[in-house]
Amino acid sequence: CNPGIFPLFLVVRGGVGAGLARPADCQEGKMATELTETNFETEVLASEQPVIVDFWADWCAPCRMVAPILDQIASERAGDLRLAKVNIDEQPNLARRFGVQSIPTIVLFKDGEPAAATLGAQPKRALEKALGLAEASAGPDTSAPTAQLNAAD
Repeated sequence: CNPGIFPLFLVVRGGVGAGLARPADCQEGKMATELTETNFETEVLASEQPVIVDFWADWCAPCRMVAPILDQIASERAGDLRLAKVNIDEQPNLARRFGVQSIPTIVLFKDGEPAAATLGAQPKRALEKALGLAEASAGPDTSAPTAQLNAAD
């Protein structure tokens, strides 16, 4: 990535602080594996570790906003889960296969199956909760929309 090509994006983390971040592809220590139809099986479906799959596109501002948050989640759980990304413009068949109609769509795969999913840019805690990665809370979380995805036959 040539960082001079991309402007900096304002990212609000957890709703309390603000900082500047480049798109995920330009960040140092990038955590994500780029997925294609060729490597999806081995990188996600056959993975022994859970994999967070971020369905995104270059033109999607919320996708750019959530990318550093997903990198942080993956970094904090290195060894326990992995992060991978599907550019829906470059891999439209993968997006169709999993019924992606809005982006960012973030899906947690466990044992080769979608286990949890969420839509849209959200604070870190809300993403963790929607994906089942946060500690159990006293009550239900109604702040983050979730979606169930299944591969189309």
